[in-house]
Amino acid sequence: MKTITNRSIIILASALSSILLLNLADTNKVYAAPEDRGAMGGVYALSTGAFVATGTDQDDQRLSSQYGYSIGLFLGEEVLPKLFVGIHLNAHLDQFGEGEAINQSQLYAFGLEGRYRLTGETHGLLALGGIGIGTGAFLSAGQSLTDADASGGGSIWKLGLGYELGGEQVSGFTYIPKLIFQRLGPQMENQVSMNVISLGFEVLYGAGR
Repeated sequence: MKTITNRSIIILASALSSILLLNLADTNKVYAAPEDRGAMGGVYALSTGAFVATGTDQDDQRLSSQYGYSIGLFLGEEVLPKLFVGIHLNAHLDQFGEGEAINQSQLYAFGLEGRYRLTGETHGLLALGGIGIGTGAFLSAGQSLTDADASGGGSIWKLGLGYELGGEQVSGFTYIPKLIFQRLGPQMENQVSMNVISLGFEVLYGAGR
């Protein structure tokens, strides 16, 4: 009787193990199928360009436009065909001005970014949007970001368009000229705001699935 019971337990355990393995295999097929996710997989991008910034000081007075260069980093993934989600880091720096007057600007931003390919499933027009935290200032030569009177920080958002240039391969390098608008608005009692329009060029690498 004991032998029969042990044999029954072994058979039952084997059957349960088989069922579990089959379920895991089906689950992996569901989550790993290329048609369920974008083919580019993880994406890593660096960008550079130029910007123009306008805004207001702590007295809500409009300041003159500033010009400089931009750098950016994007780390994300094509989570669904044509849809990318990741984190972004942007810096806009104008350090060319001289003298006592406010003639320089800096803006730093970090947050979440989403991208959606509007045309095709390999390359095409991209719509970009993001939200996060940022800090920036209008300052004179020799001032630091923390010393400037016209400085602000808090929530920041951005919108933009880009166009992917590359071959038919879904993985590998893609080149993206893009136009971005970012806004750091007034925060509570601080009336400092910054509006930045940047035109840049991004080199993106897709690791593939």
